Amino acid sequence: MDEIQAHGPLSCTRCFEASESQSIEANGWRLINDPGLWGASDPVVLVLGQSKGNTQVRQLLGNNFDSVAFAGVRDRLANILAGISVHFDKANLGKHFSASEQNIAFASLLRCSLSDVNGKTSGSPVMHAMGDAKADAWIVSCMDQWLLRPNPRLRLVVLLGLTNEYVKRVMSHLQALHPATFRKMDQSAVSAAGIVWVFVQHPSRISENHYQRWINSSPHTKRDSIRSRVIQLIDQEPSIRDTGLFGATESL
Repeated sequence: MDEIQAHGPLSCTRCFEASESQSIEANGWRLINDPGLWGASDPVVLVLGQSKGNTQVRQLLGNNFDSVAFAGVRDRLANILAGISVHFDKANLGKHFSASEQNIAFASLLRCSLSDVNGKTSGSPVMHAMGDAKADAWIVSCMDQWLLRPNPRLRLVVLLGLTNEYVKRVMSHLQALHPATFRKMDQSAVSAAGIVWVFVQHPSRISENHYQRWINSSPHTKRDSIRSRVIQLIDQEPSIRDTGLFGATESL
């Protein structure tokens, strides 16, 4: 039976030998059983990071669930998404991450927290973990659990991360997950299961130069291409414009 996705901690033990297991280790990787979803339970847009970092894990241990997702970089995430015409209420960013949100949700590609055995989460651990058979099996299992049967309203999935290897590997996993409907649209976008999946700049402060180029008004090949995909999606399904998430597209 599929687990129900709703705002709050998620219950999942697929990668763990026993339901009481809180962490497992393999080949230098550690997986902590702490999956969660923030925002809408039946979203039109789903934003996926890669895995919770140390800042988010500390917030989670502090039992302040609503403040966990993208802690410290929510303003940067809002700026990145605005570049593809997905707009937050910047005066009240927190509301989008709460249970009252109706149209957008936030999680990570690997819902549980991934680190090396010393607890290090920086340096794109998910991308590097995809190179290890055991760790990659966790990622594949997680995608099968949460992305195989999308919720009815979902039309756009935004994946954070633009490095060529990360995009290539995630696209490969998506194709394996949805072989009958997978279609590569361009280097940063695919269509699968009736959903447009796009890759955008990550809000991490480690990638400051890339972030600044993304939010700058100057032409940006990948950003502008993705924005055109979003505008096309809105034109094809005007009802999603009523969510209030999408800015006016006439001037873009």
